[in-house]
Amino acid sequence: MGLLQFFNAKDRTFVPLFVTYTGNLVSLAETLEQLLKVETSKWPQLVKQAQEIDAKGEGYNRKVTVELGHNFITPFDREDIHELATAIGAAHDFLHGSLKRIALYDIKSIDPHFGKLANQILRGAKALQEAAQLLESLKNSIAIEKVCDQIKKIEVEADATFEEATSMLFRDEKDPIELVKKREVLESLETATDRIDDAANVIRSILIKYA
Repeated sequence: MGLLQFFNAKDRTFVPLFVTYTGNLVSLAETLEQLLKVETSKWPQLVKQAQEIDAKGEGYNRKVTVELGHNFITPFDREDIHELATAIGAAHDFLHGSLKRIALYDIKSIDPHFGKLANQILRGAKALQEAAQLLESLKNSIAIEKVCDQIKKIEVEADATFEEATSMLFRDEKDPIELVKKREVLESLETATDRIDDAANVIRSILIKYA
């Protein structure tokens, strides 16, 4: 099947599901940003909210698996569908894990780089949802490439943020326990941007494969 045939045969299952799945990732990223901006007394409520959002994400991931079992004909390779769902799920996991660590580790002072990485995650998640939405039409193939390029740039920005944060952390943090806590959070946040970029790379490979 060529790419033109793929987009002409409108998919009513997997593309809409990925749009919803990535939208859930956006909601989780927004919750993280909110947590970093409010007083700690509001954190338990936001942690609960994040758990509910993450549970929805797991449900969407299972739905992809179920639909793969029920649908003999898919809009693109089954392996690509599975790989895209896996990458989105991994982004959920690292994002949710970061939020939980921030709330549970009782970090004495929030590193400003947490907020910068959280914003980069949110931007990447929104771009990924846009790419999923654009998968509905061949006319959007160039736009999809541009959005994937945008996600790559955000991932590179996040790498730079992580490197800067790590350098400052080892230079300025005198409490070894706090250093370990903050380092773990930074690594988890940065990895979330990697997984979003992984998802964008799967979308790129789909475009190349069906061109």
